[in-house]
Amino acid sequence: KARSRLTDEVFPIMTQFLPKTGVVLEAGCGPADWVLCLQSLGYRVIGLDFCESVLHTAHAQVAGLPLMVGDVLSIGLRNDSVDAIISLGVIEHFENGPYEALWEAYRVLKPGGVMLVSVPHMNKFRMLPLTERLKKSTLLRRLTGKKLTFWQYKFTLDQFAGFMKATGFVVEEMRPIYHEAGFVFDMPFLKSRTDPYQANFIGKAICHTLKNISPWITDHMVMAIVRKPI
Repeated sequence: KARSRLTDEVFPIMTQFLPKTGVVLEAGCGPADWVLCLQSLGYRVIGLDFCESVLHTAHAQVAGLPLMVGDVLSIGLRNDSVDAIISLGVIEHFENGPYEALWEAYRVLKPGGVMLVSVPHMNKFRMLPLTERLKKSTLLRRLTGKKLTFWQYKFTLDQFAGFMKATGFVVEEMRPIYHEAGFVFDMPFLKSRTDPYQANFIGKAICHTLKNISPWITDHMVMAIVRKPI
């Protein structure tokens, strides 16, 4: 999986903005694929995750990976101690909102440091009246045997930028990512039979057309490139 990150559309963003010197923290690293990928390219990267078993599995596969068990809401590092932070698909999972995680990231990031953070995007397709409403329909969930419990938020661009500014960060860029994955997430009947993150032939054609109209129609996530002021 770490090798597959080299072809991930987020990879060029990483290499463009992450410093080759200094410490990079991945806050919420999961199985540490990005940690291993970036470390193999010469980055000094540390992975943090609350799930100890997942980190043990990563250590069993690659001994000596710089991983630590911890909470993104209470990172066990000093103030102003890391040069960059990656946090991909993490802060949307807090039911009370992302502020506490962002404040903690701000605390440990050095002045002038960069953070790459991504969240699910309430894109133009998802803003259509029935798209999200059908997913949350109590009746449909009962019929399909699914419970209506909190999993994650999807944010608009204005909401996401507002969170960043409210916690002290300066927003440099917002980039839409994972268009095809987002399209099949919302339209699962157009999903490939062999890859759950890819569309079938018809889905690819529709997604490509919509992306050419606007990159903000079907993007699954949005990545913010932000900095802590000097």
